[in-house]
Amino acid sequence: MRPGIPASACEEYHYRNRAAILALFATALAVLRRGQSERFDLASMAVFSDTPVARRLRMMMGNAWWNLTLRFLLELAALLGLGMAGWSLSEGWWRWLLALALPLIAAALWGTFAVPDDPSRSGRAPVPVPGAVRLMLELVMLFGGAAGFYLTGHTAAGIIMALLIALSYAFSLDRLGWLLRQ
Repeated sequence: MRPGIPASACEEYHYRNRAAILALFATALAVLRRGQSERFDLASMAVFSDTPVARRLRMMMGNAWWNLTLRFLLELAALLGLGMAGWSLSEGWWRWLLALALPLIAAALWGTFAVPDDPSRSGRAPVPVPGAVRLMLELVMLFGGAAGFYLTGHTAAGIIMALLIALSYAFSLDRLGWLLRQ
């Protein structure tokens, strides 16, 4: 029991956690028995299973407001990192050209090449591409922005950005599975 929290509330919280863990293992066993997966894998369980716990895991992972906000901020930071790299790694009028062109080209590629019916976008795809191509485009753009920070002397920002990108994708396993199946 925690101070200031009634015992019944603590017991209810622990009961729910135990029930969720048991349901998680029951879901894993059901997935294994149906032959949809040959190994215990949280991502495949969350993507393929249709139990309440799996549905809750899917909602918590990729479509959580905090993850969508983080992803948007990482996209903006990537554009900034690419612009900073263009400015710092060149001289003269090339500096201006690359500082403006790199983020604009990246934004154009990001908005143009998409997977049809992508639930994280409007569903429209000006130039339809397979999910693996879209995933590679996203990773190159985001980590390219992190590398831009790193190469321009903002090493802490580059490393933190790379870690946040990995965190965002770790909580988007449902979307990763969807992209790789497209």
